[in-house]
Amino acid sequence: MRIFFSTQHLGKASPKPKRVLLVTALLCFLCQRGVMAQESANADLDQCMKAAAAQGAVAGAIVGGIFGAIVGGDSRNRDRNAIAGAAAGAAAGGFLAWRNSWATCSSKFVKAESVKTSDHVITSKRVGYNNQGIYGKITGTRVRPFPEVRGGQSMELSVQYDILSPDGRDVEATILREIFCKDDNGSFVQVVSFPERRIVQSGQQVSKGEIRIPSLPQGSSAQECQVNLKLQAQGVEDSKGGRFVIKAI
Repeated sequence: MRIFFSTQHLGKASPKPKRVLLVTALLCFLCQRGVMAQESANADLDQCMKAAAAQGAVAGAIVGGIFGAIVGGDSRNRDRNAIAGAAAGAAAGGFLAWRNSWATCSSKFVKAESVKTSDHVITSKRVGYNNQGIYGKITGTRVRPFPEVRGGQSMELSVQYDILSPDGRDVEATILREIFCKDDNGSFVQVVSFPERRIVQSGQQVSKGEIRIPSLPQGSSAQECQVNLKLQAQGVEDSKGGRFVIKAI
């Protein structure tokens, strides 16, 4: 991307460039303080997210302040617009950083394991399978707490599924757990995605999964999200899902 600057003011510097930078820096500091003010039962996840959120807020404030100064017109307007731009940039950076930092930190706070609960012969008889290619189907899910969860809680995301192959051969299967949350426009955007890939025995399996839920930024309202649980195995896919709400502490 190329950015073109006006040469109208190149012959003379803005009378108060230091004030713009100082105010931008102050807004960065205040935004970091706001981000860092939240408290939660799971301090380790929050600490990871706070660092990422603060970085996003600082970057947003700097970009907003610079852009405000560029488009500000005369020196007085440039100062005023830089302050407004820095404030808007810091707020947007902090909000976006919540989602981005959860995506970054979530992999450190998830766990999943699969165990076989029924063998190939029994499962084949139950579903009427006759060695016709790979068969995969989710037969049950457990998501709790649901439909409301608070920052600091762990959410269980478990899946029971049938996976069958000709002659009972082992199958490469993936249980994909995804969380989408609403953005400012009311659209669901992906926040978390963690796959559990395993070579499993033909039969019925239970994948027990868990993810830590982060705190919302201080002063935020409840966050509406959606969880999708998918089974993927050599071209076969099945999924289940539902909506939930992250409540402020």
